[in-house]
Amino acid sequence: MIKHLISLDSFGWFQGILAVTRTHDLAPEYVAPVDAGAGVLPWVIGAVVAIVVVVAAYCIIRQMRIPVIPINDDLTQELCRAHGIGVQHRGSLDRIAHLAGLKSPAQMFLSAQLFDEAVSKASQVKRLGIRQRGLVFEVRYCLYG
Repeated sequence: MIKHLISLDSFGWFQGILAVTRTHDLAPEYVAPVDAGAGVLPWVIGAVVAIVVVVAAYCIIRQMRIPVIPINDDLTQELCRAHGIGVQHRGSLDRIAHLAGLKSPAQMFLSAQLFDEAVSKASQVKRLGIRQRGLVFEVRYCLYG
């Protein structure tokens, strides 16, 4: 009789409370590990490459700029003002006069021949950029037609 009182069938609700251990819980099926990827290394390499590219571009752009040459020659400023020559053109004239070895850019205003000689000397010393050649051509056209 006691055997009958303790049977599992009569205490069905009791089975839900007790932990039941099954064989597949003890040794589950093998699952291959998930590949986590390369990690942080590609991000670090990408950041370093990006920084190097930005620094290289900055240095290249910085070297391409024409240094500003202050124009202290009052005569040249007055001649440029009288002929309607702008600031960028004045800077180009000053740069060419400096490369050609002239004392003042005002000497280039004397004749078309002196202007052309100064430009050719300056071109032999250092190759003029496209922008600078364009500015010089505009000044020559303005002065001598």
